[in-house]
Amino acid sequence: MGVCNFVTKVFLAPVIGNWYVVAYFLACTLLAMTLLRLKFWRSVLVVLIYLAVWTVGYVALGFNSNSHQAHQSTGQTRPSTSNL
Repeated sequence: MGVCNFVTKVFLAPVIGNWYVVAYFLACTLLAMTLLRLKFWRSVLVVLIYLAVWTVGYVALGFNSNSHQAHQSTGQTRPSTSNL
């Protein structure tokens, strides 16, 4: 899937713009069909689940890093656990 992303982004994005995402989805679907020996609609479902998991992970990590940056910008620190 990563190879499909790289190839479509590098070679197709300059030509067709953001429509490369559709080409990426189709390439991943064909890859899933070939490697997992699935029917077309099942491979579409597999790719949708794969992309949903990546999206949720990306968003979750983004919210986590934004939360950390907000604490740094306000000057708040975690309470110290040492008795020094």
